[in-house]
Amino acid sequence: MAVKKSELYSILWSSCDKLRGGMDASQYKDYVLVILFIKYVSDKYSGMPFAPIKIPDGASFTDMVALKGSSDIGDQINRKITGPLQTSNNLSDMPDFNDATKLGTGKDMVDTLTNLIAIFENPNLNFSSNRAEDDDIQSEPRNLSASTVTQLHNVFKQALSHAVMDGILQRNPAEYIKPPKKLRAKFEAWELETILEFLELSADTRYGDLYKFAVLTGMRRSEICGLKWAAVNLSEGYLNVVRTLQYINGLGMVEGKPKTHRSERTISLSKEVLDLLRSIKGKQVLQQYYAGNLWQGLDYVFANEDGSPLHPDLVTQEFKRIVRRHNLPDMKLHGLRHAFASLALSAEVPAKVVSEALGHSTINITLDIYSHVLKPQKSAAVEQVANLLSGAI
Repeated sequence: MAVKKSELYSILWSSCDKLRGGMDASQYKDYVLVILFIKYVSDKYSGMPFAPIKIPDGASFTDMVALKGSSDIGDQINRKITGPLQTSNNLSDMPDFNDATKLGTGKDMVDTLTNLIAIFENPNLNFSSNRAEDDDIQSEPRNLSASTVTQLHNVFKQALSHAVMDGILQRNPAEYIKPPKKLRAKFEAWELETILEFLELSADTRYGDLYKFAVLTGMRRSEICGLKWAAVNLSEGYLNVVRTLQYINGLGMVEGKPKTHRSERTISLSKEVLDLLRSIKGKQVLQQYYAGNLWQGLDYVFANEDGSPLHPDLVTQEFKRIVRRHNLPDMKLHGLRHAFASLALSAEVPAKVVSEALGHSTINITLDIYSHVLKPQKSAAVEQVANLLSGAI
């Protein structure tokens, strides 16, 4: 099973948090990264002949786990784990796990190191069958979707067409290749009862306001994370979708434009959404006060406590945690957008209005995705026409 980067980030954050207060960041990160290193090389190379990293007998992560709770845990980690690893592989100096000035003394040190090691026992953190490549951590190469293959085919076909026009090729080989048919993605949306349950469960969580906003507006994750107060008109009751925010490997947080021209749209806001936004605004006033000079003031509606933008992947990861923790039906974060559309169409909001709110490029996309939601309306329309013709109404 693949190790997700978001899961790894969460584990690293938790481990750093265990050490916070006892030392500054430049010191405690060394302990965290060394334990992660030992966990990784143990999973990958234990028992492997001619491995690039030699794991001496008794110096694996499993052996480190066995030291949890020992009264001299720090000294034993130095002697049995980090020392042998360092000597056998000619590694640079490792941090002192028996440093009382950083890790405390007696029970404090035992508890700190025991809890720290326990974090890395997370079953989701298993590198035995995983490989790291281009900042991605996965077990096997993932198959590309039909949509991605088709897009790549179009790019190659266009490029080769220029080669034909320039006389480099006599004919375009891509014209003889048929891309796969694009399969309709599975539609995921909760029933109203489950939506209400989720909103109640997530209300007091870090991203609770964002999840509620997603259900009430149908906006995409990137659009919500990129929303700024300058695009919100609380007095007139609308907002403009003009910006997205995404995390791109190697580039970090990147602002961009919405998905299509029609995705740049104006959304009317209900009283509930306006109240929610005013509440968020009030919270940010307090956060800015407490942050003082650390406040970044980047104008994001949904932001961290210092005003910096939210990491979109962490928003998704927390959503998944809530769903799993409370045994809710499996659904992706994007399902909240589907929930908005389904509820609106079920309430007989015209499909064209829903399509414009969602920012679909054409109404046909809306009708295609949510055709099952519209079936009862279609049946009702047929009945009404029949009744009109028969003079019943």
